[in-house]
Amino acid sequence: MLACFRDDVALVSPDGTRVVGLDAARARYTQEFESMPDARCDLQVANGHAGYGVAESVFRATVDGHAVEAVGAEVMEFVDGRISEIRDYHQMRSDA
Repeated sequence: MLACFRDDVALVSPDGTRVVGLDAARARYTQEFESMPDARCDLQVANGHAGYGVAESVFRATVDGHAVEAVGAEVMEFVDGRISEIRDYHQMRSDA
């Protein structure tokens, strides 16, 4: 997955937290996958044009023994064929 990112990639969480750089992205994903080893995103739709892409998905995982589910989209910007920024707009479902 990290091979898709530029060295200066920026990841922006739904709360606005911003992580910049490939090493920071690696650390973030490592922590997330270690804390939620069963995490998955079920892709609903994806499209892109002129350096931008969007992917709507349903995120599912188990956290502290409880199932969690979030629905939303990621908006991506591409530079030279690699992801330069991902803005995540997932929100937790209250009925999950």
